[in-house]
Amino acid sequence: MDLRLAGVYLACIAVITHCYPAAQLTWDGYYYIEISQNFRSSIRPGGYPYFLKLLNSITWSLPLIVTCQYILHFLSIWFFLHVVDKVFRIKEWQYFLLGLILITEPVALYHCFAILSDVLFSALTLAYMSTLILFIRKRSAWLFVVHVLFIFACIEVRHIALFYPYFSFVIIALYYRKLKPVLIYGAVIFSINFSIMQLHIRANLELYQVPVYSAFSGWTHTNNTLYALPYMPSDTSEIKDPEVRRMHGFFKTYMDTSSFKMPFIGSGFLWDDKSPMCVIRKKLQDSLHAEFIQAWHILSPSFTKYGIYMQTHYPMAYIKGYMIPNMETLFHPHDGEMMDYYVTRDMNVTMLEWYHKKPEDFYARHQIYKNTINAWNLTYYHIRLTLFTLAMIASLFFFRRIRKQTDYFFVPVILFIGAFYMLTLYSSWFMYRYLIPVIPMQVAVIFTMLIVVFRKKAATETPAEIPSQSGAIENS
Repeated sequence: MDLRLAGVYLACIAVITHCYPAAQLTWDGYYYIEISQNFRSSIRPGGYPYFLKLLNSITWSLPLIVTCQYILHFLSIWFFLHVVDKVFRIKEWQYFLLGLILITEPVALYHCFAILSDVLFSALTLAYMSTLILFIRKRSAWLFVVHVLFIFACIEVRHIALFYPYFSFVIIALYYRKLKPVLIYGAVIFSINFSIMQLHIRANLELYQVPVYSAFSGWTHTNNTLYALPYMPSDTSEIKDPEVRRMHGFFKTYMDTSSFKMPFIGSGFLWDDKSPMCVIRKKLQDSLHAEFIQAWHILSPSFTKYGIYMQTHYPMAYIKGYMIPNMETLFHPHDGEMMDYYVTRDMNVTMLEWYHKKPEDFYARHQIYKNTINAWNLTYYHIRLTLFTLAMIASLFFFRRIRKQTDYFFVPVILFIGAFYMLTLYSSWFMYRYLIPVIPMQVAVIFTMLIVVFRKKAATETPAEIPSQSGAIENS
């Protein structure tokens, strides 16, 4: 079955490669390539630039990057599929059908040839969840070590993964019956988490003289808060913090007196030169003769304080001004780079030369996503989201029919998807590529719940498959 799935996957790659012969490069792609060249701390995590640096050390080749992303995507799906099979003991035709749905998912296939971190992050997240499921079933110390490695690999690629250590601890605590192993595993996870965060803080302190873990976090807090600005008070006298009060007064005055408006929820306040955040940045750069990235780091603590203060002191305004409008992007995610292969019209000739390419080398024979796939992808998204919601409800009604082995799958996976969606709703707008990590999990929940519902009777557990309650610490 695996060979048949690999054959189908290769056929999909052949079709996509015919339509899009060259990798897609966007603004973010150029950013990652540049960081991989000088490899210094920047506004985004360094995991994907490090991935590019490793491949560039072999040869500067865009086809090599794309090939590795296709391979990583397939291997992560294959690993996750085997974990599902291990838990549910599904039949061969069910295994093939589920695998077929997972490997032909259009959003992931598109981003395999885009120079972006999404496919790498998705592969690592699937490995993270797969090892978590295996660990809570088998209680193996080596599985825990592998799982911890995937936790921090995910964090180094995407900031949303910062909740992964806490999620793992909650799931481990939920399934263990003894306090001692839970505390030991928690101590390992959080001590490593703390150490890695301190390394990044020290690096930013050394480079930019600012002790922050990530500059992006603070800017995002204020970006999101500014969408809720119309619902927040104009009277700044009730704001006790003087720095927050001054900043709020500036934002209110600027948005009321300037012609700048942000028409939709997104990240526009971060990048548009006319936004009040960028006005502050440009003034700082002029006064201190600072570089763009240095200015981002210098302003990050102030933006963090402002964003968190306003969100916590005026939560209803934040919900009304940002989170409720952001619900629209939850139900209608942005196509992002799939919108147009030529979304970045201006090619960076210098970086193309690193890969021995010219602007004319980047063309599409057929824009099958822009012209065809995007039109029905939204319908597929709605069907999948609806079926997943029904599957969650069904998991409550059919709880008694779900064996212990399947309980180890549904609970962590459903909770993870819920946490991922809620944190995205709170912190970012929805784009299809942001959801690549959870799409296979949603499909697997739907598929396996159908198996549970229509199974005539639950198979009995064999004693060898029932995990010990003693935990991996005692067994190792």
